[in-house]
Amino acid sequence: MEIRREKVLILPVGLYWKRLLKEIRSLREKEELEEVILLWGSKNEEWRKKTRENAQKIMKKAKELGIRIKDVEVDLTSYEESFRKILSIALDKMREAKEVIISVSGATRPSVIAAVAVSIFVGTKVVLTPSSYPKRPEEYPKEWIEEDFGGESEVLAMPVLVYRLIQREDYRGIFEVLHNSPPLSRTGIKEKLEELDYVKKWLGRKGKREFTYRILNKRLNRLMGLGLVREVNSIPTKFELTPAGKLIAKAMFEEKT
Repeated sequence: MEIRREKVLILPVGLYWKRLLKEIRSLREKEELEEVILLWGSKNEEWRKKTRENAQKIMKKAKELGIRIKDVEVDLTSYEESFRKILSIALDKMREAKEVIISVSGATRPSVIAAVAVSIFVGTKVVLTPSSYPKRPEEYPKEWIEEDFGGESEVLAMPVLVYRLIQREDYRGIFEVLHNSPPLSRTGIKEKLEELDYVKKWLGRKGKREFTYRILNKRLNRLMGLGLVREVNSIPTKFELTPAGKLIAKAMFEEKT
């Protein structure tokens, strides 16, 4: 018999709040949605106020449906901030054995990319509610198209499909040590790993007295191959997290919902 898990929706908020409210109602009916976490905010004060106002409208209506709902402020124009916050919330809810759904329906492009990246990384569902009034090409103002040369291009660090791997105590320990320290040599990593209680327990279960250099080298090589750890040009060789590794580590060890 399949155990029913409570469903939680992580919902970044943009302009189209009625579309998002429809999404909540639909999931309430079809998926027995029980909890919603709204994300709103921007470094631009006008957009910050607007997304907060829309989040408050959604909260008022959603409470009438009997859904537990809360809101969290985050800069939705920042991919890194959106990724860290969405991942942190998703991890917290998954630890509570809840099923997570992430909306990609109504917010900024950086937050939508972050939502999809998190979903692929930890294996959640995503939900998309399209516009009920899609525009034809000729309906877009010509000056928008002809005069929009774009803002500053940004290359985004995407996570790889290793969520279950880095939840293991040995890999998690390396992540935590490198997250909390400047670049470290193998000896430095080994010493700090052996100070972590959960790594000590892992060693005990494996019948080992220390985190050997052989094990450490295998784990570091695996993480480097996945693009999460890199070598620093120094003598002796030191290691640090890559931008993608730092994103994941911040969500794992810093973010609080």
